[in-house]
Amino acid sequence: MRALDLIPAILLAATITVGCADLAPPTDTDRSRDQAPVLSNGAEKVTLCHKVRNTITVGAPAVAAHLAHGDVEGACDPACVKNKPSGVISWWQADGDVTDAVDANGGALVGGAGFSAGKCGLAFHFDAIGERVEVPHHVSLNIEILPSATVEGWFKSFGGLENVPGQVLIVGKHTCGNATGWFFTTGSGAFIGNHLVGGFGLGALNLHDGFFHHFAVVKDGTSYFEYVDGVLLSSDVGPPAGTPAPGDPPMQIGAFTTGTCAPVMHQLNGLVDEVAIYNRALSAAEIAAMNQP
Repeated sequence: MRALDLIPAILLAATITVGCADLAPPTDTDRSRDQAPVLSNGAEKVTLCHKVRNTITVGAPAVAAHLAHGDVEGACDPACVKNKPSGVISWWQADGDVTDAVDANGGALVGGAGFSAGKCGLAFHFDAIGERVEVPHHVSLNIEILPSATVEGWFKSFGGLENVPGQVLIVGKHTCGNATGWFFTTGSGAFIGNHLVGGFGLGALNLHDGFFHHFAVVKDGTSYFEYVDGVLLSSDVGPPAGTPAPGDPPMQIGAFTTGTCAPVMHQLNGLVDEVAIYNRALSAAEIAAMNQP
């Protein structure tokens, strides 16, 4: 079998704020350089990551309550933001459910898929054939028809379950066997605008190393780009709009079961987290910022 009967995509948007605001950080007071950091009540300051996405500072006496509430010590991972860049139209945070934090494109776990510790809080977890996430068809997910779009997120792959070595699905809305829709796989890379971006895929990269990797697929008019870990891997020129996948398939994460991929192909053994779709082309600088250590 060849690189794949799939096809990648891009995203959409509107600034969104998600997260808790139930425990606000106290106010700092002035202090001399050689004093320990203190709050207005004289207590030593402690930095916490509040609900995965919000770095706060609290007094030492309040730390135990915050930890019991689910916070963790230290600053939050810079990738775990409360606010996605403008233009985000759907965002699956995978923090224990398959809801869309921006719109109504919620989905479901299928075939025994679950959750485990991810890049930010929890992530979708797949470790057996047939496990996947499915989000029902909606026209807003047909990003290949937008003038500009982006899809990005994080994945971790251990490999070993895929039927085509090195070729696992991260996310896509595609009917296998048709050069339509969109997708991102670890072998073929990005498919959108009725073609594989760059035309040669990602075969030279080892993306099945058990570490988290960031991906981004960008459509900007007739210009197409694919990024891994903030690095532009390939770009080219294509049609101003792609063709939606026939049959209005669901968006799938972790495995394809549509068209010629039935009953299941390109199974991921690993995690997917923080998938987001935008209605504009994210810039190289915005994508690089998502990958800051």
